[in-house]
Amino acid sequence: MRIIHQILTFIDSINIWVSRIISPLILAAAIIIIYEVFMRVAFNSPTMWVHELSQMLFGAFFMLAGGYVLYLDKHVRVDILISRLSIRMNAIISIVTSVLFFSYVGSLLYYGFDRAWHAFLRGEYSDTPWGPIVWPVLFMIPLGALLILLQGFAKLIRNFVAAVTGKEA
Repeated sequence: MRIIHQILTFIDSINIWVSRIISPLILAAAIIIIYEVFMRVAFNSPTMWVHELSQMLFGAFFMLAGGYVLYLDKHVRVDILISRLSIRMNAIISIVTSVLFFSYVGSLLYYGFDRAWHAFLRGEYSDTPWGPIVWPVLFMIPLGALLILLQGFAKLIRNFVAAVTGKEA
């Protein structure tokens, strides 16, 4: 049981660490959007790069924060029935439905990596006037999926413990 606890703590710490590193991305996106608004209103001089860069920053943040959100158990869900069930029954339902979770996140990892890898090999650029390279941002998709997948395995292990013991792990 001790090794399981160490594995769960390790996975949790990865997502906590990543969330601390990426949290400034939201501040960076806000600053460049404020800059854009200021340039547009004060000087009638809009930029062509702020919109795309803010989308890239938010997209990276969104993908990389997914594992941390799963760690906190804060993903959106409808839990009208789940909230009324026992810990054991809730865990059993989570174990059964985890097949859907792992199928989706596994597909996101596989196809996201395939898309990012091909963009890297082609040296793909955005087709906007600014035209930044896109493969670094595209690699956030499989990386984020991997973080979510790891946290999903940790959640699955915790659900197995809860299903057997009736107590949260």
